[in-house]
Amino acid sequence: MSTLIKNVHIFDGRKDCGTGEAAFSGGVFVSECPSPGEVIDGEGCFLMPGLIDSHIHTYRDTSYLAKASSYGVTTLLEMGNRQREVTDLNKSHTELANVLTCYSIAASPYSEVNTRMNYGPEVIMHSPEEGREYVRRMVSWGADYIKVILEEPKVHFPE
Repeated sequence: MSTLIKNVHIFDGRKDCGTGEAAFSGGVFVSECPSPGEVIDGEGCFLMPGLIDSHIHTYRDTSYLAKASSYGVTTLLEMGNRQREVTDLNKSHTELANVLTCYSIAASPYSEVNTRMNYGPEVIMHSPEEGREYVRRMVSWGADYIKVILEEPKVHFPE
């Protein structure tokens, strides 16, 4: 079933396209909508790409996912959670904003992040092998990216 939104102000992410109409079917925008199943009058509304929140820590509070979705945030980048199960739970809410994650952080032996932010000692990388093992573990969990914390003025990180 397709949907047509008429009389909506459109911003394509780069420029103001003025008032027009947009159609989508199966969750994808389509160029033509010959017989829409639903017509929405978008007068006074704006249609724009989803927003991205590029640094969140949800922990156990999934209410943030719903709140972000209601504000037009479609993608959230989880920048470290102390419990893998919580991140997996947040990622499972497919009806809400999409959660991408690094799962956990990696830090230098000179970092204070594990004590300051209540991470365990497993986030501290003392050797190249520990770093490789960390990356392997995060990839096996399904991490979308890797987060390594380097802090000023103690930027030194072992090879």
